[in-house]
Amino acid sequence: KAKLTGQTDTKNPRRYDVDFYIEQIPGKEKLTALKMERDTTQLSLGVAYNDLLSNPKLATETLENLISTPPKKDSVLLEASFQLYRINNGKNEAIANKYKNFVLNKYPNSLYAEFIKNPKIDLADNNSPEILALYDKAYALYENKEYKELESFTENVLTENKNQPIIPKFALLNAFAKHNLGKEDAFYSELNNIITTYKDTPEAKKAKYFLDLKTKAEKAEAAKKEEKTKATDKSESPESKEPSIEIKTEEETIEKRETEEVINKGINIFG
Repeated sequence: KAKLTGQTDTKNPRRYDVDFYIEQIPGKEKLTALKMERDTTQLSLGVAYNDLLSNPKLATETLENLISTPPKKDSVLLEASFQLYRINNGKNEAIANKYKNFVLNKYPNSLYAEFIKNPKIDLADNNSPEILALYDKAYALYENKEYKELESFTENVLTENKNQPIIPKFALLNAFAKHNLGKEDAFYSELNNIITTYKDTPEAKKAKYFLDLKTKAEKAEAAKKEEKTKATDKSESPESKEPSIEIKTEEETIEKRETEEVINKGINIFG
């Protein structure tokens, strides 16, 4: 009878209680958090379509869709608008001028406005004193091995300060906080995010280096398993009864030691 009426959750005493289903609906705070996460993901995706896939049309559509929603954070709106200007500058002047004027009129004192007015300025020299102070604090947390607090602190900074040139360093600190907390999947996910979002920065290159280490380790593990399989097959032959020893080359030993040192002393990547 339960199946015929669609009442499969017959053991739940609240299955006829309307409030039970209302409680499952996400509240305003949860919906806001989900929207903010979606905004930053869509921003990264739009930039990636242009910078990684060389598809300015799809990048423009993605970023304009983001702006139309609109974003919860002003910093996301500013960066999306600047990226639309950057992506279309010299290609689609109507769109480029639209977002150039938007940035100059709505955010005249931002670093992006300064760059539009003077493309020769070095944005790396334009970090605010406040953000530099925050980085000093984050780096101190890293040195003191306070990884849980560092993870939370850097995530807050990344949410509130998208347009500061030093931000990729916070993202890298956040990734290494996750690594030291044993969150390996989150660690590698953050490295991929750094490569996509902060393309061509020193931090993106360092993130790629660590991802390459992971790929190398996985290939080595796969090769090891293959050798083990071959050895098992060979063990059936008379030759397998002969004594053998495992010889590691000096190169393999040095490579293993260097890899372990880099991972265990992650602080060196910020030099």
